[in-house]
Amino acid sequence: MPFLKPLSLKALLLLAMTLGALANPFPNPQNDAVQCGTNICNNGDVCCNESCGICTPPGGLCTQQACKPPTDSVDRPVKCGPNTCKKGDVCCNESCGICTPPRGVCTQQLCEPKDVQCGPTICRRGQVCCNKSCGICTPPGGGCTKQACFPTPAKCGSTACPSGQVCCNASCGVCTPPGGVCTQQICQDPATTITDI
Repeated sequence: MPFLKPLSLKALLLLAMTLGALANPFPNPQNDAVQCGTNICNNGDVCCNESCGICTPPGGLCTQQACKPPTDSVDRPVKCGPNTCKKGDVCCNESCGICTPPRGVCTQQLCEPKDVQCGPTICRRGQVCCNKSCGICTPPGGGCTKQACFPTPAKCGSTACPSGQVCCNASCGVCTPPGGVCTQQICQDPATTITDI
């Protein structure tokens, strides 16, 4: 019986690699890939909701909601400091609120924020109005209460004016709507006598 010629180490390694590849071939991801909206389902999954791009195992649970198609970010308005850029423009200088076409010319100056009216208070530069009813100003992103504050009634002699009215004659305690008719008489406090004056 003829002897088999011994194989070199190199030949044995190549043979082992070839047999291994034949026994366990690499999966071809394109064989079972399924397009599902903007996603691709792999590994035997199926597309259960194309509008949302949701893949599940066959028979798996799936929502049947209708998803909106993705919009191009160029179509969405862009907030730019105190302004909003028009469709197609980009924010090139947020501190000044300057919008330009993409790659347009833009100044890089720094614009100081303006004072902001916040209920009865004016917020200083660098602050934002976080609670208008109470007139509370904070740094941007700072903590803020959500309490509701009500205006203090205006004192009018011995009375207090109801909301929406102003004191027009303090000596008599007369309140009227702003710009309303008001008597200009002088009323005497009943506790005061002529000799006290």
